[in-house]
Amino acid sequence: YRFNSCGDRSPFDCEQKPEGVYRIVLIGSSIPMGWDVSESDSLSERLLVDLSRSNHRRVEVYNSAMEGSGGSPDTLAKRMPRTMALKPDLILWVISSWDIDPDKIRAQDKASGGGLKGSRIVGRVFGRFKLANILTEFLFRSQSVYMSAYLRNIREGAELSENSSNEDHERMRVFSSDVNTIVEQAKAAGVPVVATFLPNRAEADLLSMNPPPPSIDSGRRNNEVRAILVSNGATYVDVLPDIERASNLDGLYDQLGFHLNADGHAALTQILAKALTGGAVPALSTGEQAKSEKMQKK
Repeated sequence: YRFNSCGDRSPFDCEQKPEGVYRIVLIGSSIPMGWDVSESDSLSERLLVDLSRSNHRRVEVYNSAMEGSGGSPDTLAKRMPRTMALKPDLILWVISSWDIDPDKIRAQDKASGGGLKGSRIVGRVFGRFKLANILTEFLFRSQSVYMSAYLRNIREGAELSENSSNEDHERMRVFSSDVNTIVEQAKAAGVPVVATFLPNRAEADLLSMNPPPPSIDSGRRNNEVRAILVSNGATYVDVLPDIERASNLDGLYDQLGFHLNADGHAALTQILAKALTGGAVPALSTGEQAKSEKMQKK
């Protein structure tokens, strides 16, 4: 990881924005930050390359995303003055399940590991020979093994938590408040916010299951997040249809399924670049580019 003087994983200067540059500030937690992938493979760098090739503007994609609670919605809301000090022309927010409910994701991680206790025992014994990583990779790459552990955890959680519905309602209320803070401060400065919700591996697998597991609404969280963002004035990019159609869905995630690997970042880049240049952001649209080139010829 390489960080600039402001502690962001970005090669660009945080103190001064170059004249004539259209700056996209990427926010969120560990996925947009590029957890466990090289800088050149990360979303910010890939998006910079794609947009620079297809756009008439000089584009920067400044990566201000932070791992863990540094990129959670409540922290992002508090950090908005700092984000706006970067002089963004666009804020791009990649939201994950962890951002909405970190405690639930930790529980799922624990449950999935609990379902594969053997690999953890092997890890303690043979860790220095990397056998644990090989076995864990092999087991978690099996969709049936991975999803069995995930679905078992969902059912156990539903049985244990009588107040899960109330807790979820409160969680989304708080998220809505944070979204409002972020979008309103951006709008006050004339800066649009484009956001998307990225499912983790298990949530993505649920979308592709036919028939889907009974009593599980695999698209519920995406719909809730979209409704909150749109009602607060953000532009929403729905990546689920493209993710669902991916030929190697499980191959886009790391072995635990909570972060994208290099292939996943490449896939997400293609989806977002297409949306940003396809009309979601007029200033970046290919139609606007063609119009500008036509005016220059005149």
